[in-house]
Amino acid sequence: MYRHQCTGELRGLVEYGLGLIARARLGGVELNEVLDGLWEVLINIDYALQQAEKVHKNTGRNCPVTLEN
Repeated sequence: MYRHQCTGELRGLVEYGLGLIARARLGGVELNEVLDGLWEVLINIDYALQQAEKVHKNTGRNCPVTLEN
């Protein structure tokens, strides 16, 4: 499991998703695997944004949220 600050987590998820797309374009990954991976990326980004919004609403501070995926 990886634990990052919110910004690092989002950046890592985007990089992972882009890497999946790049590998798929080169024929290194099956389409279903890419779609599953991108689905997971989007779910994790959504979760990270929800947690950041909660922190901001409750404290008025920006996102020191740590996430597990």
